[in-house]
Amino acid sequence: MADKARKAKPDFANFVDDVRASMNKNLVNDFAKTISDSKFCELTGISLDNKVNKSEFLMLYLIYCGVSNKNLATVFRTTPESIRSRKNQLKNKLLSLNISTSLFEQKGFSNT
Repeated sequence: MADKARKAKPDFANFVDDVRASMNKNLVNDFAKTISDSKFCELTGISLDNKVNKSEFLMLYLIYCGVSNKNLATVFRTTPESIRSRKNQLKNKLLSLNISTSLFEQKGFSNT
């Protein structure tokens, strides 16, 4: 919430922040329950073998779907700059685990 609204109604602002955080956590958890590693592999050709956390799993799927950094930032409640950094960290993690990073190349690994 904007600073002006937060100052006027701090309890409500905190409530809104809690709801947003809960929604994000639920999205990540529900996605991980809905899409299994095997389904992800079937869709993308990339086997993760449960080596990424739920948030990374969702991010990889959204990258596969061509979601922009700006929209990823909205989903993960952060900035596009942070998303660029997280994508680089995730790509490096996959490389260190000998997991294909073709997903990034297929989508041009756009940092926009």
